[in-house]
Formats: sequence, structure tokens, C-alpha cells
Amino acid sequence: SEKKEPPPEEIRLQDEEYLKNLKSLMNEFGFDKERFVFLLDSRVTSPVFMDFLHESETKYIDFAYEFSKAKRSTDLIYDKHWNNYGRELIARVITSYIKEQEALKNRN
Repeated sequence: SEKKEPPPEEIRLQDEEYLKNLKSLMNEFGFDKERFVFLLDSRVTSPVFMDFLHESETKYIDFAYEFSKAKRSTDLIYDKHWNNYGRELIARVITSYIKEQEALKNRN
């Protein structure tokens, strides 16, 4: 049987509950916005979470563009973890982000 997608409102409510839990963990254990950066694919990340990141000015690295233009598969067939090519692309994205952050620091 085919798995049915829940209605959009149900998805939004679930995403808001996940976000509430994340905020609770961030408050309880601390979250240093200067040190920590989320790594995500905006193509599959909840709009509720993306809005939170923007509104709270929380940094993130979005690898959606690099994966969308990938010339071959970026994940393993059997479990969807990144394969060597996917990890290589992620390493490039993170390296680029670090270099950009360093350049910004050096300008100030």
C-alpha cells in the first residue's frame, strides 16, 4: 500500500512541535550562535524551521544548490547516507563557508 502524505496543516503543526522541542533543548543546554551552525538542505527542510533560522538570525549552511547540480548520486543506495561523492561536496560547501566567514572577519 502506498504511504499517504499527511495534510499540510498536520505537517505544519508537527513541524511547530519539533521546533518547540528544539527551542527547549537550546534553552536547557545552551546554544552559542557564534559557534554553532546548522547544516541543511533547504529543499527538504521545513519552512517553519527555515523561518525560525531567519527570524532568530541563526547561522546555517545550505547544501541544496550543490546537491541539486550534482552530476551523479550523492547518497548510498541502501540507506541514504552520503556516499564519498556526497561527502566530498559537503566538505567543499563547509570549506567555502569557513573561508567566507574568515573573509568577513578580516574585513571588520
